[in-house]
Amino acid sequence: MNFLGGEEIGVEWIVGLLLGIAMFYDWKCYRIPNWVIIFGLVVGLFNQTNLHGWRGWMIYFSSVILTGIVLFPLFYLRMFGAGDIKLFIMIGGIHGWHFVIKYFVIALIVGAIYSVCKMCKHQNLFSRLRYLASYLYILMAGRVIQTYEIDRKKEDTIIPFAVPMGLAYGIDILMIKYW
Repeated sequence: MNFLGGEEIGVEWIVGLLLGIAMFYDWKCYRIPNWVIIFGLVVGLFNQTNLHGWRGWMIYFSSVILTGIVLFPLFYLRMFGAGDIKLFIMIGGIHGWHFVIKYFVIALIVGAIYSVCKMCKHQNLFSRLRYLASYLYILMAGRVIQTYEIDRKKEDTIIPFAVPMGLAYGIDILMIKYW
């Protein structure tokens, strides 16, 4: 029996609720409250301890640290916001870094679909793709590290990535349970 809700409910429901709250705030304010992340990190520590005993602490901290280290360059280059990276770290703490690898790939796919739909809605698909291509060319050809700049005042250039992350979590959990 799971400490965080038993077999019937499971930690997935708690994470789903936290991601739902994060999705709402990211959609409305383009920010994710830190209390959501902190609560999720506490849930993760309890979950890993419940599943693995004291060894769960090592699994928890290694997952949190590894996820943060691997994803930090995406924050540094401004491809993801700090809240998005913290959400990935939270998921890593709750489910472990093996889960995060698959979850990250699914989130990128869902995020790409979401982004294309948003760009089509705002009729800036080709200009944003040209900017991305130019950015990647400069990054690769010039070997110059520069940040991915967007106008944070223009709603049509911001992707609230908690939304694709929430959808990806649901897809990932369904894949685990039914495939």
